[in-house]
Amino acid sequence: YYLEMEDGTKIRLTKTALPKPKKGEDGKKTEALNFDNFLDANVKIVGKGYVKELKNKKKRTYVKIIESLNKS
Repeated sequence: YYLEMEDGTKIRLTKTALPKPKKGEDGKKTEALNFDNFLDANVKIVGKGYVKELKNKKKRTYVKIIESLNKS
């Protein structure tokens, strides 16, 4: 997945960034995160990541772990 910031910068989510489904109070797994619910919406993401410089001297931002995700 790619996220686009207000200034047009694109951020790539790695496979490990997506939170794993957790078990609810009844012991069953909760529903997996569906990014379709966040299309064309302002979202605040708090996480950890890094910036990597590519061979063509462009920089790409990656998010490794999403700590919180809120739709505003």
